[in-house]
Amino acid sequence: MKICSKLSALGAVLVLSTAFASADTVVIASNFQTQFTGYNANPANSTPTNNPPTFTNNISAGTAWTHELPNSNWISWDPSSGPTGGQTAGSCLPPGPCSTFDANGSYTYVFTFTTNGSQEYGGTIGVMADDTTNVILNGTTVLLPEGVIGGDAHCADGQPNCITPVFINLGSFDAGFNNNGVNTLTFVVQQTGSTYQGLDFAGTLTGTPEPRTLLLMGTGLLGSAGAMFRRMRATV
Repeated sequence: MKICSKLSALGAVLVLSTAFASADTVVIASNFQTQFTGYNANPANSTPTNNPPTFTNNISAGTAWTHELPNSNWISWDPSSGPTGGQTAGSCLPPGPCSTFDANGSYTYVFTFTTNGSQEYGGTIGVMADDTTNVILNGTTVLLPEGVIGGDAHCADGQPNCITPVFINLGSFDAGFNNNGVNTLTFVVQQTGSTYQGLDFAGTLTGTPEPRTLLLMGTGLLGSAGAMFRRMRATV
């Protein structure tokens, strides 16, 4: 009996150790892997009307935007976009290259990440944009911009803007979240000031084994210990 108890205790420790050791971490961050998928002349329209997907460029926050979030970069389809000067009056459309300010409209950026189906995910991402942006997860909107676009000298009055990041919870609890495979985050950056536009986002999602998986493992452990105990009694 003592042997079975020890084996059961050891098995339980192994189950917990495996659970913690196999926890998955998904890093979400604006960088060169984020794709620009298109532009629409209507700032409120999230459907891009042109441009094949292209990878983005890192741009500088200058002194007007808040410094980028940890482990991320301010990005744009336009390598000259950003409040650092060097562009003249006028408006430039994708695909560029540009020597003038970016035109009014909506600019769509896409970031994908992959999850492991045996785990449940949860975490927080921070978002900034000029002028502002919404956030769409697998076709379901999880964040809408607030405030008047272009109400101040640089970006929107409400969050998310280029000054103060907004933080949103993201994970398996979202209706549109794909717990087993590829997830797509879409950011539609709205621009009305016909000057600079850009996007910055960063965060992590941590996966933990689903409770039913641990329950099955625990049940199997108890069953094995019980079978061993019955065999031991039969030999006595």
